Amino acid sequence: MSLAIGSFEVSSLQIHVTEKCNLRCKNCFNQNTSQEIGVSSFKRLHDSADRSGFSSITLTGGEPLLHSHFYDLLDAIKLPFSIFTNGLRLRKKSFFNAFSHAIKNKNLKQIQVSLDSIGNNQAYRSVSSSLVLESINAIKKLDTRCVVATSINGCNIHEIPVLYDTLCSLGVDVWRVCVTFPVSHKGMTGAETLSFDELSAGLHKVFLANHANNNPMKVEVSNYCSSTPPPATTENIRFEAIERHFASKNTCAACSKSMTIKSNGEVKICDALGEMPHGNLASYDWDIGNALSHNSALHNNIIKFDSIKTNRHCLSCKYLLICHGGCLGNSYRWMNTLDTPDPIACNLMARSESTFELLGYNRFINTNACPPYHLNSSTEPIKKEA
Repeated sequence: MSLAIGSFEVSSLQIHVTEKCNLRCKNCFNQNTSQEIGVSSFKRLHDSADRSGFSSITLTGGEPLLHSHFYDLLDAIKLPFSIFTNGLRLRKKSFFNAFSHAIKNKNLKQIQVSLDSIGNNQAYRSVSSSLVLESINAIKKLDTRCVVATSINGCNIHEIPVLYDTLCSLGVDVWRVCVTFPVSHKGMTGAETLSFDELSAGLHKVFLANHANNNPMKVEVSNYCSSTPPPATTENIRFEAIERHFASKNTCAACSKSMTIKSNGEVKICDALGEMPHGNLASYDWDIGNALSHNSALHNNIIKFDSIKTNRHCLSCKYLLICHGGCLGNSYRWMNTLDTPDPIACNLMARSESTFELLGYNRFINTNACPPYHLNSSTEPIKKEA
């Protein structure tokens, strides 16, 4: 089930239950404050989400396992849920035992942790890879999917094959890869930038290995493709109808069906657009259904955001059915505007014909349409516009 708001069909909430964290990851959007959601507020939010038709929630932060009353939050959950965590607390036997008991009768769909490097994870996530690997091993003992997220940059692109082999050997279910945003606590150094040719070549190696070994681990690359494309044949794809469909869609609505709730009640479509909160649930006593009711201030603000439809250049692009118009967060962070196609998606699409053929995505390419709007030279690094 989902809740329709304009062209958005929101089915999931990402709830920052706390902003506290025991790490200081370099490219994290979180501000690491002591703010956390109260248990009673969380219960009202969860129950109203359940009544309003949301199908799942995600506990995130900050580090959600650091919430002062974490087990009270778990006790209140009835919906299917996921947890995005650094997993460090799961390494402790006492916490792991209490946690595994608390989720025994819950529908915990997946736990996601982050790992950016085997040799130098400390530089990105302020924690050694050995501790993260211990966390992954702990998650694998639970009856849930284990997901690992990796942010790729110029310093760890050469480690992609090693990361892939390591995660496969641990039995990780899903590997989610994204390109590092050019914003962080310290900013990206020159060494951390990489060219689109380097990025596409590195990703191709992963998909090639995954395809050759028929490995059950699913590989997903944000706004790009995955190792298991959706079923379709060229015969049942009507490209002119697809263009009309996306012309009425906000890019975010095409790719994501969730919204973010900060621990202080702020409502956002995405952390990448953090400067653009749409309202605050505290004003509605944490009742998400009431807050999103027709003509509420929050509802109307989201409708305004929804008016940003798929970019006109994307509608005429041959790769529209693969990237769905890309990510507005990338457009905003790289180009300082929402009124432009996602430069990362554009450049990856143009350099991925061999990958698309390998994975079966080539049937989604409209060969009669235009090439991507943003095309960098082969040696030009991925960087933010001045």
